[in-house]
Amino acid sequence: METKTSQERFAEEFETEAVRQATEQGHPVAEVKAPLGVSSYSLYAWIKRCAVPPTQRAKQDSQSDEIKQTGGRPEWHYTSQGMKVRGTWSNHSAKRIRNADSLSGRDRLVEALRKQGFGLR
Repeated sequence: METKTSQERFAEEFETEAVRQATEQGHPVAEVKAPLGVSSYSLYAWIKRCAVPPTQRAKQDSQSDEIKQTGGRPEWHYTSQGMKVRGTWSNHSAKRIRNADSLSGRDRLVEALRKQGFGLR
């Protein structure tokens, strides 16, 4: 049987049947994976994935696809949301928490922290 590379995916029916053999029929993962030509890691990942309800799984898949497309870059999120951010995500985030004054709209947080004894500049 031909082994898939990490970039290729098995058909969903194939994955579902492998999971069924391991969970419903009670076969050990090592026994299921060998004839199918899949790794233990893949089979355990499929079992974990199938434990999630289909609607939630679709949402997770969509989020995973988005992260893969963007390379996990937060700057892409800003662009996709129409946010006008100058500089990198790191610089933007650092400016937002630089000091108490930069926490605009969060005066209640500052007040609560001061009451708890936190010395803010």
